[in-house]
Amino acid sequence: MGTPSNTNDLFAKNASNNYFVGILVACLAFIVPLGLMYSLFFHKKKSSIRVLVLFLTTIGLGYIANLMFYRMAVMNDKDAQINKITGNDAAFIFYNTLAGFFIVGITLFAISVSPVLVTIFENTFGYWFVNLWGARTLCNEIFISKSFENITNIDPKDFNYSFLITCIDYNNVEEFIEYAKQCDGGTISNLEKPDKRLPLDFYMKFEYEDQVEKLRNLVYLKYTFGHFMWTYLSSIVALFVSMIALLMASS
Repeated sequence: MGTPSNTNDLFAKNASNNYFVGILVACLAFIVPLGLMYSLFFHKKKSSIRVLVLFLTTIGLGYIANLMFYRMAVMNDKDAQINKITGNDAAFIFYNTLAGFFIVGITLFAISVSPVLVTIFENTFGYWFVNLWGARTLCNEIFISKSFENITNIDPKDFNYSFLITCIDYNNVEEFIEYAKQCDGGTISNLEKPDKRLPLDFYMKFEYEDQVEKLRNLVYLKYTFGHFMWTYLSSIVALFVSMIALLMASS
């Protein structure tokens, strides 16, 4: 039979494991409602009001996550009955959440003032994500290069042109589309503004109207996912900070 000291150590170890699992589950599960919120309120709809709504909704999600964490990890209530939390505890958790999610507010403000920051995740995680939705197939259909076509011993279909979608973003996608339509296959690399040029001798040509809409959707999706990654990662930091604060206050 273990001594009281060993028993206390075991209880403390189990409690630490519960805290860690609780924080981990909350952080991973947070991606689901946040992703749904982005698909409903932010995809293709960029405005200051929507960013404010996004921030307030993120705080609300964080508050619910902290209420459940408090009941399950701190109060050891496996059913997470948040209706049993007292008014004082609920108020404390809310102010704690508000303080932690100030990090998200700063992040959203930063990427609103400097949208180029979104590009960091837009052309990495966002690029990877749109490839899952058929970016490679579409890009191989609409992007053309005479240099690659002249290579007789290699099938052009073996090339992956999806990297070219990183040259197109939320702000210039309509210009690319209109230019391609007007030139009817003329090279987009002749555009006057350097930031809108395609590499080498690539140009864009649409065979069907559906390709235009699909390109537009993929570019918007790429941007949305880049923006989402900033919000999600900052939310994880905010959740971690606020949950640690709850544990320290209750210890």
